[in-house]
Amino acid sequence: MIARVALILLCAGLAALGEERWVEVRHGPFQVLSEAGEKQGREKLAWLEQFRYALGMTLGHDDLTTRWPVRLLVVRHGKHPVVAANSSSFALGRDAYLAAVSDNSAVPEALARDLARLLIEDNTQRLPERVGKGLEAAFSTLQVDGTHVSFGNPPAGSAKDSGWALMRTLAGDANTFGEVRVLVNNLEQGADWDTACRNAFQKSGTAMDQLAARQLQAGQFANDPLPYSPISPTRDFRVSTLPKQESQLALADWMLANGLPQAAQQYQDLPEPYRSEGLGLIAAKAGNREVAIKELSSAVAAQSESARVYYELGQLEKDTPKKQADWKHAVDLNPHWGAPFAALSKLEPNPISQAGWLAKAANAEPRNAGYWQLLAEAETAANQFPEARRAWSRAERAAANPAERQRLEQARLNVEKQQADYAESERRREAEERERHLEAVQNASMAEIHAAEQRAHDQLNKTGDGSVSNPVPWDQLDGNTKVSGLLDRVECRGSIARLVIRQNSGTVAALLVRNPAHLPVSGAGQTTLACGAQTARREVPVQYTARKDKRFGTMGDAEAVTFQ
Repeated sequence: MIARVALILLCAGLAALGEERWVEVRHGPFQVLSEAGEKQGREKLAWLEQFRYALGMTLGHDDLTTRWPVRLLVVRHGKHPVVAANSSSFALGRDAYLAAVSDNSAVPEALARDLARLLIEDNTQRLPERVGKGLEAAFSTLQVDGTHVSFGNPPAGSAKDSGWALMRTLAGDANTFGEVRVLVNNLEQGADWDTACRNAFQKSGTAMDQLAARQLQAGQFANDPLPYSPISPTRDFRVSTLPKQESQLALADWMLANGLPQAAQQYQDLPEPYRSEGLGLIAAKAGNREVAIKELSSAVAAQSESARVYYELGQLEKDTPKKQADWKHAVDLNPHWGAPFAALSKLEPNPISQAGWLAKAANAEPRNAGYWQLLAEAETAANQFPEARRAWSRAERAAANPAERQRLEQARLNVEKQQADYAESERRREAEERERHLEAVQNASMAEIHAAEQRAHDQLNKTGDGSVSNPVPWDQLDGNTKVSGLLDRVECRGSIARLVIRQNSGTVAALLVRNPAHLPVSGAGQTTLACGAQTARREVPVQYTARKDKRFGTMGDAEAVTFQ
């Protein structure tokens, strides 16, 4: 009986061991999902973390992050044959960068190189190809043995070039390792190759290129240990069992990222929102709009948390408010992704509003020269020329090749000319505006004067039946150099004055006093003129020089005033 029970328990144990069991291990931006057991999960995560730490210390960015989470699947050898044919790169899936490796081998060199590319691109400004590609090639050979981290054998194929030789030489030698981050920092700030090399190594760019060529030919490199993280795979990594549907989702996401046709069937058996997320993204990529909208909308209704789902749905929607809501939700879910910001800019009615979204897109992905160019164009259209010049400069630094950089440089120079033209047009416009304003003020002043003179004239020249005699316009006076009448008022205007005289005939005459301080005034004890309306109107003959002034509405310049 006892033997029979033992046999039953043994069979049950073997059945349990045969069941598929996935575990999850997380740290930093990394998530390792392993169906090959906890040990494999911990080892792969330890390799990823040491890789991230060593590369970060080399670049001078001590805590490298990623725009999307990085998910590595560790599968049993032989169980998923398709993995071996698709394990050379990380690809964006439903909500993460994904890659898969077999449990019986180390991380492939091609996948390690792609990981270096991903970390460099998501954390640095655009670097010269010899630096960026050289670091990718050097770190593709990284060897991790506990806390001992170093470069391994030379990379295969074309990766073994002068860029690899230079970065392998500098980063693999403790005497020059610290200066690599100085080189990178200088290049990120826009320094040219020669300046960056001199600041970092006190050697010219040409000398550093020659060093790389010699090292490549000799094939001998120092191999000092690289910095390592003191992290403990057993102490610092928390392992949890992954539910079956989550492991199925992980495989479906990996298939989606790699464009494998098996992905659709894999998603079919998953619960919402994952089923609709996967099927919707597959349909969107295939150009099947109706199916994509239906599935993605179902995912949104099921509270999807995938930024890609909201972004793709916004791309397919025709209703502008719906587009805007979808893209704003995508921004909330992943603010480090530039695409939703750039999409939102297209909905704005003016370049200033567009520039606000585009600035966020460009800062989220500073290596994207296209975003910087769109930002520069929007700021130029908004006449924000200093900002536009800075954006064009950033676009130049983010350019992928010399030809693109030259094109963007010319665009920046064109903006400087546009700014000069705009400044000149603004100067002319402001001058014309000032002239129009001055003319309007003068016209209003003359209209007020004419109205006041008319009212005074009407009051003085009423006839018995209430009629009023018409004044004679100034330009119809006889032009004599002497005029007599009652001094009605003296209009003082700063350094000049204007005399208004009502002649016995009823006409009104106005004379300009260009320098009141030097105008001779005599008779009846008067030696000066008082500004304003004259309360005691006196008869005054005034000598004047006939000289009409349309600006002040005068018929001549007063030369002498005599009170009677």
